[in-house]
Amino acid sequence: MKIHSVRENESVYEIGAEYGVSPAIIAEANGIESGGRLTRGFRILLPEPTRTYSVRHGDTLASIAERFSESPEALIARNPALRGGDRLYQGQLLAIKYGGGGYGMCAANGYFYRGCSIERLRRFMPYISFLTVCSARLDRGRVGMLFDDGEVTALARKCGKLTILRVYIAEGEIPSRDKREEIISDIAIMAKSRGFSGITLAGAEASEEFAELTVDMRKRCIECELSLLVECDAERNCRSADYADGAVVSYDKLGRDKIPSFEEGERGSLVAFAEKYDAPRSFVDLSAFGLSGGRYIPKEHILRARERGRGEVIFDPEALIERSSLGKGAPTLIEAIDNTKAKLELVSELGFLGISFDIARAPIRELFLFQCMFGTGAVAVAAQPLR
Repeated sequence: MKIHSVRENESVYEIGAEYGVSPAIIAEANGIESGGRLTRGFRILLPEPTRTYSVRHGDTLASIAERFSESPEALIARNPALRGGDRLYQGQLLAIKYGGGGYGMCAANGYFYRGCSIERLRRFMPYISFLTVCSARLDRGRVGMLFDDGEVTALARKCGKLTILRVYIAEGEIPSRDKREEIISDIAIMAKSRGFSGITLAGAEASEEFAELTVDMRKRCIECELSLLVECDAERNCRSADYADGAVVSYDKLGRDKIPSFEEGERGSLVAFAEKYDAPRSFVDLSAFGLSGGRYIPKEHILRARERGRGEVIFDPEALIERSSLGKGAPTLIEAIDNTKAKLELVSELGFLGISFDIARAPIRELFLFQCMFGTGAVAVAAQPLR
């Protein structure tokens, strides 16, 4: 998998011709349109075939397609030089398959928030092993539903995905000891009665009270045969991860005055987490937002605007971020695709369970990269409780 930095006035078709990759495949891998010019400096994925075939004497497009259980149309789409199938010659190298890298097995945990469409969820179902439904919140001493998640959980179960109920607990909302047992019981009953396989506790993870709540919550989860996850910031106290079955680990670099290099910042924090806590039962969270003019907006929106805009994108090779302007000159900051690739390599190196991502805001190219690095079979792994 290569990463290409777009030159001045360069198009997807020109990039495809340079590397011998179908423009349609490049567009699909990056979630962009195949026509028009791209912004200078925009960094795109260039999928590389993981299975190729050298044309022999007497081969036809139909015979090659039959050999690999493919359609002639699929081969033409992956090999633009064929131009309709009339340009086969002996020794010609054809791309048969993309994806299925050698990084081993890895699970994907998709987050579904209120506002995400059920149509988008259907599109992302092939990418995920777990579905975390963010439909519960502890507010004013009561556990309530943020939206009706019935259709969401029904679709996940139909597709064979395990569902996890995310319960958000804001600062100051952690129940006191005399009310904790009742709250914990309500959360467990809500998850069990709605058919969830586990619970994720989110919010206030650095406090001692949150760690104590995690201990009591896990006791109840064991009784109810539910898995328990906690969300952790890699730069803060992750003590609650000691008491849960697993964790979702995040690292936010964009809101800092000075962003450290990947080696000194994100890599160092994730290595430290893996050394202290249980990495094989933890997910690494992929960044879903970019910073634009002081506002956090979905990364996918920024990428769309950059694809269609003009100007220049500046890539920082140490911090693995991109800087540019968006709209009327608003400064923007976003994790580069290089950062996602380095993070995915780190997931494999440190033995994390997998990745988590926001289904509504995650760019499709990051999931395509994940699929290429870990193989199409990887997303089906972990069809079992975490405990």
